Amino acid sequence: TVGFIEENVYSSTDNLDYYPAGGNGTFEINASTIEFNDIGVWTANFDWNLILNGIYDFTLNGNELVISANKNDVGFYKYELIKE
Repeated sequence: TVGFIEENVYSSTDNLDYYPAGGNGTFEINASTIEFNDIGVWTANFDWNLILNGIYDFTLNGNELVISANKNDVGFYKYELIKE
């Protein structure tokens, strides 16, 4: 779950198994990208690419927001979010 709380602030639910990890901080939207700037403190026992942080491509279709990124040449990370 990702909450866009107020102008340019987000919070993402973290899970005990770190999948996905979560994150919270600020974001900035450009033409076809969104950049998340996580402010959390994290342990080193999981894939940090699961933290919602950095630049992602996005598409918005009705109530569906899809964000994706090729992170550090490790893998392709894609999140499909539905507005409640």
